Amino acid sequence: MAKPVEPRQDIDGLDQSWLTEILWLWRFWQCRRRAVRWRLNNEMFERAAMALPRLRDFGNETYGTAEVSGQIWIVRERYFHGWPDPPRFFFFALSDGSIWSAADFADWPVTWCRETGRDGTPEAHL
Repeated sequence: MAKPVEPRQDIDGLDQSWLTEILWLWRFWQCRRRAVRWRLNNEMFERAAMALPRLRDFGNETYGTAEVSGQIWIVRERYFHGWPDPPRFFFFALSDGSIWSAADFADWPVTWCRETGRDGTPEAHL
């Protein structure tokens, strides 16, 4: 008699392989080195979430969005973060409606700044 196969448990729900996970992390580290001005653009996030509804599961709110080299970059923030909870932020880079990079991170990169207020003045570092 055949033993029933248990369904695979996917920890984060993105169904990526280990190789893809490593590739995404390497790409994320490359993204951290780029100078990016982030802004809060919920419309950009909503369009991306329509294509990939699972984006809503990563974080409680959209912290910033950016369009970089034709990609949509999104950072989501978690209300509860730090050990034993996951890091504060989750980063997505989407290209042509699919995930190009994704990673958790705790420390905001020095090269990234976020627009604040209605006048668009950037914060020096978060």
